[in-house]
Amino acid sequence: MMVFRPPVLASALVLAWTLIAAPPSGANAATSGTCATAQTQLAMNTCWAAAANTSDHQVSVAYAHLLAKASGSERTLLTAAQNAWKTYRETECKAAGGVYAGGSMQPMEVSVCRDRLNRARLADLKADAPPG
Repeated sequence: MMVFRPPVLASALVLAWTLIAAPPSGANAATSGTCATAQTQLAMNTCWAAAANTSDHQVSVAYAHLLAKASGSERTLLTAAQNAWKTYRETECKAAGGVYAGGSMQPMEVSVCRDRLNRARLADLKADAPPG
């Protein structure tokens, strides 16, 4: 009995097109709408790097705001938590990009991961903020 197996190259091309055509996992609507219009890998890398930098800045602002309102042991714990989170983010995103190590998609995957984790951290920081 003969089993049909599509050529490996054709399968790889279908997979690559699927990854490029669809917004990366964890993408938010605003960012994916902007980055989804990028036509080249360089443009996608640049767009997602800008999105990650923007969300990183938002996390920094929210963290500074929360830190300013904290006192004593709260400050110490918040600082430790933020440092641990940054270590986690960098390690997680390095692993996410590692799937594409040496390829042109690697920087985009790292940036998509950073943006996704930054947005989750931002939501956590906002939830922890005292009212007012």
